[in-house]
Amino acid sequence: MLSMPALVCGQTPPVFETDVLPILETNCVSCHSGDAPKSELDLSDIQSLVNGGLTGLVVSKGESQQSFLFHLVKRGDMPPQPDKQLSAEDVKVIKDWIDGGLAATSKYTVPELKESITAEQRQHWAFQPLTLVHPDSKSTGDTIIDRYVNEQLDRIGFVQSEAADQRTLLRRIYLDLLGVPPTPDEQREFLDDDHPAAYEQLVDRLLSSNQFGMRWGRYWLDVAGYADTVGFDHIPTLIIVANGKWKYRDYVISAFNRDLPYNEFVRQQLAGDELVQWKDIDGYFTPEITDHLVATGFLRTARDQTHESVGVITENYYNVLHDTTEVITSSFLGMTVKCARCHDHKYDAITQQDYYQIQATLMPAYNPEQWRPVYPFNEGGKTVKDRAIPSVSSKRHDEINSHNAQVNARIADLEKSKAELRHRTRERLVDQKAQSAIPEVLREDLKNAVAKSDGDRNAVEKYLVEKLGAIIDVTEDEVTQGLNEDDKKSIAVIDLSVAGEKQKLTEVGRIQALYDIGETPTTFILTRGEFSFPGRPVDAGGLAALSESTERSVLSPAPNPAGSSGRRLALANWLVDGKQRSSALLSRVIVNRIWAHLLGRGIVKTTGDFGVQGAPPTHPEMLDWLALELQRNDWSLKSVIRSIVLSDVYQQSSQVSTKNWAVGNEKDPSNNYYWRMPLRRLESEAVRDSLLSVADSINLEMTGPPVMLKPIADGRIDIDLAGLKSPAEQWRRSIYMLSRRGYPYTLLDVFDQPRIETTCNMRQVNAVALQSLTMLNDNFVYQQSEKLAKIISQGLTDASKQIEQVYLHALARKPSDEELAACLLLYQDAMTSEGRSAHSALTEVCHALFNTSEFLYRE
Repeated sequence: MLSMPALVCGQTPPVFETDVLPILETNCVSCHSGDAPKSELDLSDIQSLVNGGLTGLVVSKGESQQSFLFHLVKRGDMPPQPDKQLSAEDVKVIKDWIDGGLAATSKYTVPELKESITAEQRQHWAFQPLTLVHPDSKSTGDTIIDRYVNEQLDRIGFVQSEAADQRTLLRRIYLDLLGVPPTPDEQREFLDDDHPAAYEQLVDRLLSSNQFGMRWGRYWLDVAGYADTVGFDHIPTLIIVANGKWKYRDYVISAFNRDLPYNEFVRQQLAGDELVQWKDIDGYFTPEITDHLVATGFLRTARDQTHESVGVITENYYNVLHDTTEVITSSFLGMTVKCARCHDHKYDAITQQDYYQIQATLMPAYNPEQWRPVYPFNEGGKTVKDRAIPSVSSKRHDEINSHNAQVNARIADLEKSKAELRHRTRERLVDQKAQSAIPEVLREDLKNAVAKSDGDRNAVEKYLVEKLGAIIDVTEDEVTQGLNEDDKKSIAVIDLSVAGEKQKLTEVGRIQALYDIGETPTTFILTRGEFSFPGRPVDAGGLAALSESTERSVLSPAPNPAGSSGRRLALANWLVDGKQRSSALLSRVIVNRIWAHLLGRGIVKTTGDFGVQGAPPTHPEMLDWLALELQRNDWSLKSVIRSIVLSDVYQQSSQVSTKNWAVGNEKDPSNNYYWRMPLRRLESEAVRDSLLSVADSINLEMTGPPVMLKPIADGRIDIDLAGLKSPAEQWRRSIYMLSRRGYPYTLLDVFDQPRIETTCNMRQVNAVALQSLTMLNDNFVYQQSEKLAKIISQGLTDASKQIEQVYLHALARKPSDEELAACLLLYQDAMTSEGRSAHSALTEVCHALFNTSEFLYRE
């Protein structure tokens, strides 16, 4: 009886020929039998039924919830005619027959599940386990990275370029690790240190800086598709900010600064709510619980158009599911799965079943049948519901809501009393105006008409108000001025009481987390990706190509302290399990991203596409070595970064001799084998942060809500100065500015900050005229030029010395004689021909250097 859980103990399960076939013959067999049964599904005998049809197998022995046939009849899709649907009793017979083990008097064989991924597809290089292949013993280099690179260079008969000079390397490492250039004092400290390990010690110091997380956290936010705004953000003047979304941004920055092991970073983002017990806590969450819940904000980055004001639009629910599925696979596995929403991927080994297996891990949280959020929040005296989790336990949240409701009721009573006092004064003033200006015959009718709302007025009253209403209209200011002394005192007391009551309101912070809402629903493969045409059901699982078989790609729920479905935790555990191919791909993808950020291009050029359409790795052995190093070093991302920046490959010059340039361009014009360091333009945030840092304006305050933006009349998006808590807020690092999906801060937008739809694996780098025009004309850029000039002018009066300091601040080097002469000419011309002050003239020099390519690029 243990094999028949759906049946009452001792009950005989239905038999196909006597109990099920008659139902099918009456309702289904006319279409599903013969030489050409519909959908190639023949239901006329037991063997044909278990063989399935175009959609695959339709029954799963002992599992009605995983049987397509059961769901078809249960939801009335078969038979398709509305007036011929099966009765509840017939549906139960079919369910009990499946759960009872598909009993039949005729012999039949359950076909083996057809393997949808071929052995050849599983041999794709990215799907293989990590393999350690040491560089050739003949290859040279101080680090193993250099030996891997030199081995490839030896094959094409070439060598690495010379090492960059110390100043160039210093500026490069600061910009790469912190996103700002070194100050003159930091330059002096490093250049004066002749210790052999000075550079290594500098690297360790920079990796320990809080600014490291501000720099590298932005890279991950791109990958995660993060935005502070709600929905598509396609109207420049409409900014809807997701309350508390910024906490995920702060979590990412903290994770990079703490060097949170990458495997744990993955687990927390996919299933932080399933890693801690948070549902039955009394009082406030611990920092650990809060961190884990905030981490799941990764799964809330999709363009969610399902907030309460939109109404019920089922398609929007599924769009969030589809976008989130894409975010997961693209971020962690470097695979694009969009095609598999509608059909098996045309090129990569990703089936439609794979796609919906991953989506099934999200279904308990993003259930289209039970979508609406459950937590009420107090917002401006009103109760609104949000998918977010309160930053306190459910018990404490209920207590706070009850308390706030009582306070709001008292406030409402006080406001009502105040309104009555003002209404009495208004009536008196209206009466006075009517007495002096309106004939007695119309007076009462007009006063009555004015007192009504427009919708309650009849035609005559509307006419009276239109013609005469303005004569007796009383403004709010007139009411205030017309209050008698007693009423003024009463209202003052009421206002004080209201202010006191408002101070008693308790605000509950929100955590934009993901969590299971209710029962685990059945997930269906959607025919052609349309939610209106659900196909056969699937279990939660991963990609079959990363498992030994399709069957083994199904994941069992992971036990968890939160008591939820455990599906997302099972997916996370599968991704980071060192014994699985998924872990190998996960590791390759993240170390390749790191390499791309430091060397300008990934070992796999297509950082977001590790499939067959993507580029193969130029150094596959080195890629695997980096991935293995990541795992061996407790999944430390900082250890990978450290290994790369300590290599000669990273430290080589971008400027090479004419001879080497000619040879290099002949043998490896694309620099695929890293024979030189490429010139790399600063990312948009690093451009702005460098300007702030050089001018000593930068505000390094960490955490908190974003710096708000606003559209201005000329079409630009600028900082909303009126919304700042303090003037210094406008100088915060760029990662703390409001992240808009469609309309970024204009300076960042010009320098290619992405407009993210789902994710951004690698930013595009464009060189357009608008960038030069912005640097020349933007008020912010000129403002920082003035600040830098002021700093330098305060300590020096000699123009040559001042210009030398401008170079040290902006470019981390001294000017050449020719450059000094040119800047002096600019300086003197501004003073003589334009009649400017010395400070203004120096501002022009600062502005000129900010507009150089050298300032905007890493050499």
